[in-house]
Amino acid sequence: MLLKRFCGKSNCNINNLVTSIRTTYVDDRIGIQVNVDDNEVLLYASSRHMKSVTCCVNDALEYESKLLQNECLEKCLFSGGSAASASIALFGAGAMIKHLELEKRCLTVDIFHSNGNAIDDKELLMFLERSTSGSICAVYKSSGMGQDSEENKWGRVTFLTPDAAKQAAFLDQVEFNGGFLKVVPSRSSMHGSDQKMFRSALRAKVQWPRKYSRGLAFLKCDPSDVAFMINDFSDLMIGERIIRCEPSNKYPDNLVISGIDKEISEAEILEVLRASTNRRILDLFLVRGTAVEDPPVATCEEALRKVISPFMPNRIPYVNSVRVQVFQPEPKDAYTRAAITFDGSLHLEAAKALEQIDGKVLPGCLSWQKIICQQLFHSSVSCPAPVYHVIRNQLDSLLASLRRRNGVECNLVRNDNGSYRVKISAIATKVVAEMRRPLEQLMKGKIVDHMDITPTVVQLLFSREGTNIMNRIQRETGTYILFDKHNLLVRIFGSSDNVDRAQQRLIDSLLELHESKQLEVHLRGQHLPPDLMKRVVQTFGPDLNGLKEKVPGAVFSLNTKRHCICINGSKDLKQKVEDLICEISQRSGLPTQTTGDEADCPVCLCELEDPYRLEACAHLFCRSCLLEQCESAIKSREGFPVCCMRQGCREPILLADLKSLLSSDKLEELFRASLGAFVAANGGTYRFCPSPDCPSIYRVADPGMVGEPFVCGACFVETCTRCHLEYHPYLSCEMYQEFKNDPDSSLKEWSKGKENVKKCPVCSFTIEKIDGCNHIECRCGKHVCWVCLEFFDSSENCYGHLRNIHLSIT
Repeated sequence: MLLKRFCGKSNCNINNLVTSIRTTYVDDRIGIQVNVDDNEVLLYASSRHMKSVTCCVNDALEYESKLLQNECLEKCLFSGGSAASASIALFGAGAMIKHLELEKRCLTVDIFHSNGNAIDDKELLMFLERSTSGSICAVYKSSGMGQDSEENKWGRVTFLTPDAAKQAAFLDQVEFNGGFLKVVPSRSSMHGSDQKMFRSALRAKVQWPRKYSRGLAFLKCDPSDVAFMINDFSDLMIGERIIRCEPSNKYPDNLVISGIDKEISEAEILEVLRASTNRRILDLFLVRGTAVEDPPVATCEEALRKVISPFMPNRIPYVNSVRVQVFQPEPKDAYTRAAITFDGSLHLEAAKALEQIDGKVLPGCLSWQKIICQQLFHSSVSCPAPVYHVIRNQLDSLLASLRRRNGVECNLVRNDNGSYRVKISAIATKVVAEMRRPLEQLMKGKIVDHMDITPTVVQLLFSREGTNIMNRIQRETGTYILFDKHNLLVRIFGSSDNVDRAQQRLIDSLLELHESKQLEVHLRGQHLPPDLMKRVVQTFGPDLNGLKEKVPGAVFSLNTKRHCICINGSKDLKQKVEDLICEISQRSGLPTQTTGDEADCPVCLCELEDPYRLEACAHLFCRSCLLEQCESAIKSREGFPVCCMRQGCREPILLADLKSLLSSDKLEELFRASLGAFVAANGGTYRFCPSPDCPSIYRVADPGMVGEPFVCGACFVETCTRCHLEYHPYLSCEMYQEFKNDPDSSLKEWSKGKENVKKCPVCSFTIEKIDGCNHIECRCGKHVCWVCLEFFDSSENCYGHLRNIHLSIT
């Protein structure tokens, strides 16, 4: 492979090298002949030039070898996302993650030259590396066709670090080989910065009245409370005017309130009324007249931007900080509505801006057209498509019940990658937390937690037998079983009864499989001689007949690829076999040196079968043994870097070998395993997205730093990078954790020691009694005696109880 790349396509590289050497030494007799089959390079030159020519060729070979060793695949962490959300990993030699790019920085540049066909490719690459002090890990030469048909395009180069790519961009318009280079960040790796804010966003609803108030309102309440409320609202002042209150002649559950200041809004009226009575106000309708003409929508949008812009930071372009949209009202609409969307990282600035505009009047509007702001808190819960299909009925029922709550929105959305998420919107963090809880329980499944299901047992799910067990139980129970390979967890989704049945069957099946797997004696390990299997064969024969004579009553077979003896018998017989193998291992002394025996595979120590020669070290292996080595790394998430197993070698297996050995699917599995090992090995610096089986990764916030929102480009869930829960603007991680565990924690702390604060005996809603009689109507509709907390269905029964039992209503 090295010599093929040394020659280049149609021998272009070697021809350029020969031309260069002949020109340097002014000798047309110099020649280079490459014999790929014999792995040799023949040089033809005079004795005077031979040493110099040899140095030139060796330098070229060493550089080609360096490119092979640095070669990487640029792998996207997930599919189905946009360019703005793409995170990139460089996957290279040893199946290692060479670089993880999560900040959307460019790693690849497009290169143009006025005479690209005349450029010596190797000379250009060496020039780029020298100029950037970086290493190139991938080269794509333009074909001049299709997407590559841009004029003068030489190709595309990927660097191991974003800093090197940034330095390469500074070479734009630098003279090279009689022309000028044009170096630009590759469009395939450029990411739209303005798209990020619409993924991590704070949204607010804004409105202002377009129909003037007539100073008249209708209040809806329980019919039995009408007389009490008229008394409570007697001589009540709202704003600068005393209101008049009387029962409605048409509706027994309505009060008519007149004399209201026409500048006052519904919210201001309700605030005063609720503070003046203990009775329950069901609704308030402010009668409005005809609509006035607002300034045009575009003018209103511009006015809102001008009011908000002073609160936005200068470090972020305004267009990337906030978006304002005013909606064209219908003739029947009493309000003009608008939506303001802020970048998710600007929650403090957004709060100040909204506080500033709340209650203000836009230029061109009348004094009573005051802005009303209502901030929305958002969250989302995601699950893969197979999970959605088994919980669909339960999810539909749950969403229907959640949507019945006032002031909330719940929408089910299908993501581009096929997964599903529920988007939650409410006007309070507490409401969002309450709504998330049942959704998480359903969409995140039940984790299989059993004392006997150890990580060793869970790893059986990597095997074909483990996969078959999961598929069978899924079919029989109507559930979906998700094996979370990142965390070695198993989650089961479906109805509670089906999940319980599936869990028990899975536990029983895995333990049974583990029991059968335990009857194996391994001949390869950290403290065992590398040639132990060879010694066992020499001692007992290839069919292990000698072992059968020493341990009668069992059937043995030797698995040469996995280096183990499989036993069909009892555990006592296994112990006897282990004792015999231990004796062989100990009495044999130092391992047999096999490094010079090319006829044997260094892994299975048997005669080479379908031999494969590694590019980096030229050692020969059975192809199947190399495949088994990669398979072992995939299953165990260990063994990285994947290296040559020949004793004393440890050269990382090059990407070129991995691509030659593995199918595209297996190469993808190896990449995923390597990614998991990379995250685990980085001491908590990185984490996988918390959504089940999500492949996206984020960087954990540094100690002492405020957690920023991570918006997953695969499932669109927002996560706090400090506490790893859903993102929680305006609240610290500690406060939100406490709030999530107990949404009423702050209320409990506030109500401690207060005699005028009690809980409803029916719904546990916290009630503060400031004044009035001992009859309380809770929001759940029950009428409660404040003295003994007995409850009734009507106010009459509650008052009767107060008079008869407590002898007074106060």
